[in-house]
Amino acid sequence: MSVDVEVIPTVAELYSWAELRRRLLEYPLSDDCRRLVGRQPALIEIPANRIVSDEDRIAPTHRYYFDLNETNTLGLIVERNAETGTEEQEFLDNFARNLSQERRAELAERWKAIGFSFVIGSNAGRSRSEPELLVALCVTVGELYRGQILIQNSKLFSLPVGCYAPSEFRSVKPKFFLR
Repeated sequence: MSVDVEVIPTVAELYSWAELRRRLLEYPLSDDCRRLVGRQPALIEIPANRIVSDEDRIAPTHRYYFDLNETNTLGLIVERNAETGTEEQEFLDNFARNLSQERRAELAERWKAIGFSFVIGSNAGRSRSEPELLVALCVTVGELYRGQILIQNSKLFSLPVGCYAPSEFRSVKPKFFLR
């Protein structure tokens, strides 16, 4: 089963892989998850199969996977809303019902102006620590881009469908199981 989580940024600045990696390495991970990540995780751009340099910006229309110490299925996609047909207000009205209508409208307006979002995913065949790392990546990207983390399936995490600040998502427990 594939698991995807969307992170909606509220700042348009594009950060480098070095900054994202630095923040991820600072995240409090379990020892098992730390072994999965290793000291120098790499990000690979798809389909070019190119190692992303430290200076490269994590940018819209790019797809990446993580090259870690152990086999994993984690990916990062930066999607332009116009290319996916996302109607920001409608999308948030459907999936961010935990937010007030006023907050959804404000977030939709900012998201539309920024024009992209992040999808962090884990495919079938994940390693034992991958669910924990997926949460860490969502929180790290969410904090970096001052974004909101959107859960679209209530069976995947200990939080219901909704839109959450990184500080709320930090304590979420994944309910999707390992191989």
